Amino acid sequence: MGDQSFNQLNQYILIKDLGRGAHSKVKLAMNQLDNHLYAIKWTDARANSLKAVRKEIAVLKKLNHPNIRTMHEVIDDAEQKELILVLEYCQEGPIFTRYNRVPVEENTLLSYTRDIVLGLDYLHSLNIAHMDLKPENMLKCTGGQVKLADFGVSFIHDLVSSSGVAKRMVGTPAFLAPEVLAEAGYDPFRADIWSLGVCMYNMACAQLPFTGKTVFQIVAMALAQDLTFPVEPQLSDDFKDLLRKMLCVDPVTRLDIAGVMAHPWITSKGEKPLDRPLTESPHAVVEVTEEEIASAIRTDPLAAVLQPAFNLVEFKDGDILMRKGDIGEVMYFINKGECDVLIDALGVDLDTIAEEESDVLVVRVAGEIVGEIAFLKAMEGIREKRPDIRGYRTATVRARGPVECLAVTVADMLVALGNDEFSRMRILRSASSKLDQNEEVRLQINAQQTAQDVVTPKAFNPSRKLKVLYAEDSMPTQMIVKAFFRKIGNVDLQIVSDGKKAVDACKQGLDVDLILMDCQMPVLDGLEATRQIRLLELDIAKVPIVGVSSGIQGMSKDECMAIGMNDFVLKPLNVQLLMDVVRSNLPHLFET
Repeated sequence: MGDQSFNQLNQYILIKDLGRGAHSKVKLAMNQLDNHLYAIKWTDARANSLKAVRKEIAVLKKLNHPNIRTMHEVIDDAEQKELILVLEYCQEGPIFTRYNRVPVEENTLLSYTRDIVLGLDYLHSLNIAHMDLKPENMLKCTGGQVKLADFGVSFIHDLVSSSGVAKRMVGTPAFLAPEVLAEAGYDPFRADIWSLGVCMYNMACAQLPFTGKTVFQIVAMALAQDLTFPVEPQLSDDFKDLLRKMLCVDPVTRLDIAGVMAHPWITSKGEKPLDRPLTESPHAVVEVTEEEIASAIRTDPLAAVLQPAFNLVEFKDGDILMRKGDIGEVMYFINKGECDVLIDALGVDLDTIAEEESDVLVVRVAGEIVGEIAFLKAMEGIREKRPDIRGYRTATVRARGPVECLAVTVADMLVALGNDEFSRMRILRSASSKLDQNEEVRLQINAQQTAQDVVTPKAFNPSRKLKVLYAEDSMPTQMIVKAFFRKIGNVDLQIVSDGKKAVDACKQGLDVDLILMDCQMPVLDGLEATRQIRLLELDIAKVPIVGVSSGIQGMSKDECMAIGMNDFVLKPLNVQLLMDVVRSNLPHLFET
């Protein structure tokens, strides 16, 4: 592609626009991993039930027919609330559009229709109704083969009920069967035949058989008059006969797909019969497992970028993925299951750290990477032009139950991320954050272990049990502070993981005596969260708020006090510091 520059989506280089609609856009893209071209479609289908969409996509990904467009993968763009469909690229595009004014020659149309009915027969045999047949959804490949596209998404599993009756009005108005508007419901498979008939008429005559400004006017016209044909172009009697039987207002007497496939026009009076209709056998619904449904949509763009470079590795419950101090040459993307980061990896030995999970500091879940710090060290080596810089494990990680991971060496990771700045920065941010968290916890533990003036819990005697809300995004710090308050006693501690959750809890009438607010948090930082709480017309707006700022990278006391906080402390936290903060901000609850 020479010296041109292109946008990129994961491993796909976006080349040009292929088309845009009211609710979607399509671009041509090249997959750098196989050098093949694909059509990538952005759609707002995510607005529907995600569980339903996952099921439909899981079904579509299992379809395999030469006249059905292949779906390769689906990516969920949660930020834009869109689904991104990676589809087979049909180079010549739609065979026709309803706006074309030049008819398709009848012999050419016959070739197209034979391909279309074979694809539709395949769908119907699997109990899938297309429900949006129109020329724009019939795509031609370079070899001349026609494929059906854009069927079923958001409609497959719930359109066709066990009774075979559908009640939702879906599709494009000009191509809708009249019975779709009926309250009693309709047979979606016979409705597909009507839509196909309209498509064939449209292509043969360069006009629609029934017109109107609304779908109701179009249907009224279809119900009120017989099908007629223009003088030009001249069409064969067999073609007209087929259309009359497909565009029959009564769906009971309308042809089904098997009848269309056997019609003399389709078979050239029996000289070129199509394969035996698959629909002559009982409908066989496509079965998809819960696992296939869950994995139908790739929710993590990073996994899409790295997938080809990974090797699948499975661990049993209790297996060690990595040990503290080892050289970190391999990283793991957790595909399924959960992993424990062990407390002793950070040198934590407080006897009260976690009564229910005495050896676990953090749980890493599916979608997370473990071992990124090796990647961070490798990047430092690249910047310093020192390939000898190697990362060492800062934590021991253990499988919690069966775990499936995608393993990749740091070297392969660097190659895979070579053209994806967003994903590379995501890993760097994650690694840097975990290093900061580890350092923060180490400082807090050291501060606690070296404190010389720690007051015993008995000296902490409020007049009643106190209620404290702590907003903190670092899970290790959450657990450390929880342990500190257990050691202090007489405190009911509630923890939220970001400023927005703190604000939401306050809006819902949370009853607390004191709020500890970490200043650096995702979603909503501590300063903005404090500002919003102070604006609430509730009693909690007057509760003391103490800013907690990191000793590694923090905000100033002046910033915190100016926004409406009552007090300010720097990490590392320890038992004595927490007791002093509570006492000084709630003096009326302690004996003088």
